[in-house]
Amino acid sequence: MAAIIHPTVTTNPQLSIPPTIIDSIMREAEAGNAEGLDHYITFLAEGMQTTTGHILWAVRDSMGHTVLHRNAATGEPGIIALLEKEETFGDNTFEQKAFWYERNHGGLTAALVGCQNDRTHYIDRLVEAGGLHTLNAVDHNGFGAVHYAANHNMAGVIKHVVETYDCRANARGPNDLTPAHVAARRDHVESFEVLAVFCGCDLRPNVSGYTPVDFAVKYRSEKILEFLGRFGVGRVGVDPQVSEAEERAAKSGMALAMAGGRMKEAIYCWMVGFSNGVVHDDDDLLERSEILDEYWRAEIRAANA
Repeated sequence: MAAIIHPTVTTNPQLSIPPTIIDSIMREAEAGNAEGLDHYITFLAEGMQTTTGHILWAVRDSMGHTVLHRNAATGEPGIIALLEKEETFGDNTFEQKAFWYERNHGGLTAALVGCQNDRTHYIDRLVEAGGLHTLNAVDHNGFGAVHYAANHNMAGVIKHVVETYDCRANARGPNDLTPAHVAARRDHVESFEVLAVFCGCDLRPNVSGYTPVDFAVKYRSEKILEFLGRFGVGRVGVDPQVSEAEERAAKSGMALAMAGGRMKEAIYCWMVGFSNGVVHDDDDLLERSEILDEYWRAEIRAANA
């Protein structure tokens, strides 16, 4: 993903808003009360002889959240309409466009905060107002939208942002961690199932050699281990010539791809597994191999018909 240059916005450095007023403004933002927020910022702008846009840039809580971040935490969309109004930022369209992409101290945009809540309609409004780059951003550690949704077990959000906005289900964060690693560590089986079955997530190891399945074992994520057990993952003997991580990735990739109806992807995993000596004469895998072989031959017949 190409680097996005964060614009620098020049605001009045003399603005100093009392913490009690900031708390009141943030409460209005969390509640989605656009009328109450508009009242506060208009009152402050008139009293400080500046613009409402400068007030919005100056209002931050201790975590660096803007009113948009605090609003995204609850998912009440009333504030978005206020920020879209031309008069809110006046003639400074640059300041208005930059506000959607503003980050808190952890590097999160409001869209990333929104991914922690099960409100897909709110994410849609943020993207509509601020552009797709607000959702494609990563925090200061390298975690993105799907990582945050997986960390908070927002399976519906994962499916929505992957299908609607083509967010990367296999995005690699710090230490090469994927959203599947995050879900496995937290035992968030609903998110893991969406990632593994519907999104076709990458089950290969990170730079430390751990696959998401390894994380499920390491952190005793019983729900995920039970889920994986339904696909035969972990029931095959280990070839001493092949690393356990490679073997688990090939086997689980094939089984889960078949479960999601992604037969061509399963065939790829199957072929790679055999060529690498990973897939062996195990009854469970041979049964799947026969199904894939039949499917593949049918595809060839159809292509030559």
